[in-house]
Amino acid sequence: MKPLGMTNSTFEQPLPQSVWSRAATATDSDGRSYPGGWNIYPEQSAAGLWTTASDLARFAIGVQLALDGDPNALLSKASAQEMLTPVKDHYALGFAVTGSGRTGTFGHEGANIGFQAAFVMHRGGQGVAIMTNSDNGSDLIGELMASVATTYGWADYVPKQKKLYPISPEALSSFVGGYDFGNDAIEVVRKGTALYLVDASGEDRLYPESPMTFFILDRDLDIGFVSDSSGAVTRLSLLQDGAIAKKLPPFPPVVALDSATLSSYQGSYESDGTAIDVRVERGHVFAKRGGHPSFEIYPSSRDQFYGKLVNLQIVFARSASGAVTTLRLYQNGKSVTFSRSP
Repeated sequence: MKPLGMTNSTFEQPLPQSVWSRAATATDSDGRSYPGGWNIYPEQSAAGLWTTASDLARFAIGVQLALDGDPNALLSKASAQEMLTPVKDHYALGFAVTGSGRTGTFGHEGANIGFQAAFVMHRGGQGVAIMTNSDNGSDLIGELMASVATTYGWADYVPKQKKLYPISPEALSSFVGGYDFGNDAIEVVRKGTALYLVDASGEDRLYPESPMTFFILDRDLDIGFVSDSSGAVTRLSLLQDGAIAKKLPPFPPVVALDSATLSSYQGSYESDGTAIDVRVERGHVFAKRGGHPSFEIYPSSRDQFYGKLVNLQIVFARSASGAVTTLRLYQNGKSVTFSRSP
């Protein structure tokens, strides 16, 4: 690293205490610092480099100089060309590459707990290196990369420009509802004059591009809706991969249950080695099956619940004394009874 001038980089693990004051603290997606400040990784080549954006840029420049055949470069031109020759898909030896010649690029993205970073080098001599100390860093990296690309005219990274289509608030209501992909589901909700898509990863605003198509700003995702001859919306399509979801019947109204009733459902339920865990948080009930993410279930009456992001129904049964004893799951035309664990 010294020949490249990377004087603020090291593979030392653990990081020497003498440089702790210069080290960024790893933070989670909510901005909370991870205990200890950062993790210590045994796999040094993959996760052990401590560096700065400036040093990362020096590394990229060093590779570019070698590629240009600079006599003072650290590597030979042949070695640099081999490093940047795709081996599988668009990946070379440690780099992702696009294009060829002076308009081509090479770079790399990386992340570990609490840190996310990326660099891109255009073979014409321009590049950018961005490092963040957050599990949400990729969002900022994408915005900064798009700004740099727009300023310098990098065609591969210039953000797509879209125009908003005017849709009345009343027309937005026709898209509201649940949509079932089979194994999972999403929900489209209206808040004031805006539509939002709600799935397991969170909530994203939908922006209209035409009367029946919408896009999301923070994700490369376009949504298309399909209606029947009467104009009623019946399906939703993810335009990037063609996945289609059928619109579900309107969800039943959510009824209010007292805290004692909600607490009575909490516990673990098992059937043939598979478990469903039910927990209550701040008046909301969540279910988790095996290694799948947890999801909220909504009461349509006492002991009867349904899912929105997962298309299913759950019915709890009680003993003569009123204690919940079983959970019956209805999904994809089948039903399974889970017994409550002691």
